[in-house]
Amino acid sequence: MLRIPSFLPTALLLLLFPCAHADLPSALLFPRPAARHHVYTKGQRKSIALSGGLFHTSGFFFNASVGGQPLRLNLDLSYSSLIIPRKGCVGCRVGDNLYDPALSPSATRVACDDARCAAHTDVCHNNMCFACSRSGSCCVEGAPDCAFNMLYGDGSSGNGTMYQDSLHVAGLDATISFGAMHQESHNFELPYADGVLGLAFQKAACHPTCIPPVMDALVNQTGIDNVFTLCVSRFGGTLVLGAADEGLARAAYHYLDLSPDADDTRFIVPAQSEWKVNDRSLSVPSITAAMLSTGSASIGVSKETLIALISHVREHFCHIDGICSMTSWFRPQSCSYIPDESLRQMPNITMGLSREVSITLQPEDYLIQYRVIKGKMHRCVAFIATEGLAQKGVGLLLGATVMRRYAVVFDRGQKRVGFAPANDEVCGPKTGSDSGLPAYKTGGNESILTADSPGVQGAVPVRNDTEVGKHLLQAERCRAEETCSGCASQSDCSFGYQTGLCVPLDEAGSIPYPYCKGSFCACIAVGPSGWYVGVAIGTLLATAIVSAIVFVFRKRQQNNRYQMVQSYEEQDLETF
Repeated sequence: MLRIPSFLPTALLLLLFPCAHADLPSALLFPRPAARHHVYTKGQRKSIALSGGLFHTSGFFFNASVGGQPLRLNLDLSYSSLIIPRKGCVGCRVGDNLYDPALSPSATRVACDDARCAAHTDVCHNNMCFACSRSGSCCVEGAPDCAFNMLYGDGSSGNGTMYQDSLHVAGLDATISFGAMHQESHNFELPYADGVLGLAFQKAACHPTCIPPVMDALVNQTGIDNVFTLCVSRFGGTLVLGAADEGLARAAYHYLDLSPDADDTRFIVPAQSEWKVNDRSLSVPSITAAMLSTGSASIGVSKETLIALISHVREHFCHIDGICSMTSWFRPQSCSYIPDESLRQMPNITMGLSREVSITLQPEDYLIQYRVIKGKMHRCVAFIATEGLAQKGVGLLLGATVMRRYAVVFDRGQKRVGFAPANDEVCGPKTGSDSGLPAYKTGGNESILTADSPGVQGAVPVRNDTEVGKHLLQAERCRAEETCSGCASQSDCSFGYQTGLCVPLDEAGSIPYPYCKGSFCACIAVGPSGWYVGVAIGTLLATAIVSAIVFVFRKRQQNNRYQMVQSYEEQDLETF
């Protein structure tokens, strides 16, 4: 039997009546393509090229489509939801690709009483939700739709409606649930990305509505393994879905089980509380676990750990030009020109995660190339201080610079992470444009301070780099004073009689000996310091202490004697 193509009647109609197409429905003229039905092979892998870079204002992002509409999605290891801006969004960045559910035949709103919006939201009573259903689900105010309210650690936020639609990424198709933003804060979206796709676990998908993770949908519907591999370069990266990709590594992967602190949320691994700076040990007691993140290029630690590291480097590597100066370039989040000779002399820093697995960063890994300014390549110190890590139960943030040195396997199925030296030939472009790098400020020979790749994903909480920098400058200023009188003239310094050193106030004791401050230092009254000042002060204090003890002892004796006399008098009165 002769089969007539479906488009032939329309084509004949257009040939016979060339102007009639103006009245024809668009669906007849341009019929929608039939739904794609792919047959997937178990164990397949899909490679995705990442744009952006270590210092790019948008981090790392890639192309995908939702409901047939193209989007650029920022890669997020801290959350597990897909959040994109919807058409009509208030506060969304002008020029972004906006998702329009009216253009997708497969788009559906998730109702507030739908099982997918069911009461995972035990916090619906507070201000995280605009309205609540009888079951405690989070709802859109004045509408029967499921709502979400996303709040990141950097203070950015977005809220909207939960939808279901088709996702196409790297040749994979799946029906997913996601959040379409009605409103967002000014700093939620990144300049070159439209939305955020998280690849973490289920418990990191509640805002407070628990949106099913996209990675779970891809695994269940396409048959890929529940694992992905990631490595990056300064100008991009490579993400492989569905495999522990050996091609991204130069050696075998070594695995670590996720830490109990991960609690099925983020990629958190155990960590040891001792580092190696070349061959010397450095105690870092605040570190017990480490969290991996692409939200920043930096390596985040506590303020105490950062001060200990910088002090250690300055103590043992002060011979390197510029390390120990008042304007030292080895400061947190400092970007400045570092001569190649100085770079070569800097130590390797090894961070132990277990007996078998450790992360060794070479100088070019933690002194990251930023950009050429006035003909000179400027580098940024990757270490930053961040107090928010303790709230997540970790003391170490392993940012994207670690994933440039190491290819990392994120095995969601077996809840483990694998590390291997990265194959930089395939992990991303080695060269690229400065387009997308944050603005910088410079004045003469001073350092330029920049924001490392913004932590829009909330992986890097509020930073304390300014406080750390002030502490280090204060310490340098105090230690430059070699006499008691010189130290006493500094309002934020204290002189040690026993050591003969001038130190910051917070490193000295609160009692007047063996440290003194300002006018309380004896050298102000009697002249230059010397051992006799310490002896004199010590003698005076000892005399005062002994006198106080004698006074108290005698007072107690008098009280005891009085009580005895009183007792005898009472007994005498009772006998009469």
